[in-house]
Amino acid sequence: QTLDALIQNGEVKKARVQVLKLTHSKMPRTQRAELASVARRVGLDELCVRILYPVLHPPKGAPSTATEIEKAQYAIGLIRLGSVRAGLAILKPLNASVYPQIHMFRGLGCLAEWDYVSAIPHFESGSVAQGLSDYQKLVCRVNLSGCLVHERRISEASKLLNHLLNETQSTYPVLRGNVLMYFAELMVETRDLKSAHEFIRKATELLPHLPSRDGLYVAK
Repeated sequence: QTLDALIQNGEVKKARVQVLKLTHSKMPRTQRAELASVARRVGLDELCVRILYPVLHPPKGAPSTATEIEKAQYAIGLIRLGSVRAGLAILKPLNASVYPQIHMFRGLGCLAEWDYVSAIPHFESGSVAQGLSDYQKLVCRVNLSGCLVHERRISEASKLLNHLLNETQSTYPVLRGNVLMYFAELMVETRDLKSAHEFIRKATELLPHLPSRDGLYVAK
């Protein structure tokens, strides 16, 4: 299986082992952004930043030639490590039409500051952005559903979550687990605690070994 397939299927530990095997100090620059992306997606956030640090911070006196992709991947790595403002500052001037994942990264940065309102338009843009894969658009929509639940936009959240349940019925267990958790939150908001308990039970069957932040927002 490819690293992408392992991550999408929730086999994060296997993907992490492969990433560590591929990482070395003399890796060519052409491989760094992609490997940094995968490192972040399997929870190796510090490694993500370390891979791209030489590109963003060349030796003294040398100009930085970092691309939009390299800057964006470095920025989301910083955000995941807790340097949210620094990451968002890097993302702010970048051109999302050049690298559409910037929409999602900006949304994740807002979530890291618990700013669900500001995150919503970024995930909305990402969910329809040309250049993103169907899976990446789905990730944006799952994150969007969580924002709508948190902001108590009940009707919109319910409609989107029902669509997402159908879309993830037989694929992407990590995303489906998060959809179920957001549905549980929605049921709590509507005082349907019995249904909330059932959604939590189903979600924990899919997400038994994942880091707890996967229940808050999806960065995979």
